[in-house]
Amino acid sequence: MYGDLSVGGIFIVDRDKYLLAGGENEYFLGWGPEDFERVKCAEILYPQPIYRAKGGLYHLWHPRYINSWYADLQYEIDGKKEALKVCGMSTEALRNYIRS
Repeated sequence: MYGDLSVGGIFIVDRDKYLLAGGENEYFLGWGPEDFERVKCAEILYPQPIYRAKGGLYHLWHPRYINSWYADLQYEIDGKKEALKVCGMSTEALRNYIRS
């Protein structure tokens, strides 16, 4: 859907480093841009190449229920603002944000 910008699928990471990097961002409520933010945080905090497997990224069909969409417009807006804020941070700013 997003071409080369697509992220997701299998996410393999050093657990200890991931938890030091704050783990999952709890400011995302429901579905949102958390996959993009997760990759960007890794790039900011650990500036080394991120391995992306070659080939297609497939999504298996499944029914979409009430939790497959934003709960409301404000959740969607808040999630996108959070992703933009975090993705624009420097390494030091992100480390301080995680500590707070």
